[in-house]
Amino acid sequence: MAFQAALAVLRGLDPVQASNFGAAVAGRFGPPLRVSRVAERNLSLAFPALDGQARRHLVRMMWESLGRTVAELPHLAELMTSTSGPGWEVAGVEILREQAARGGPAIFFSGHIGNWEMLPPILARLGVHMGSLAASSLA
Repeated sequence: MAFQAALAVLRGLDPVQASNFGAAVAGRFGPPLRVSRVAERNLSLAFPALDGQARRHLVRMMWESLGRTVAELPHLAELMTSTSGPGWEVAGVEILREQAARGGPAIFFSGHIGNWEMLPPILARLGVHMGSLAASSLA
């Protein structure tokens, strides 16, 4: 019931408003969660020069990013018809169109930022068939 109510609220907002709402909610309620201590510890291992305030800021930004992504999910169908959305943009669209027309294999690199669900359907709409690989490291 609460999930359906949350979806109704997010659908009632435009994508930018939903994204901002999700960032505000997750940025407020995520950092106090126990899992945020794991993120802070990992940041201290990866970036020992960062002080506690900087680590807490990054953790809050992490939660805000996650909140944005989740809040944008009810708007995916609408966002897939564009090459930009709340806080993200597909740069180099002309290169993608040229590659689609040329055909054949290509390798593209992308940052894992923003709403990562958007890239595959947008590329498919532009005629670029893709597979993706994500690399990560666990500390």
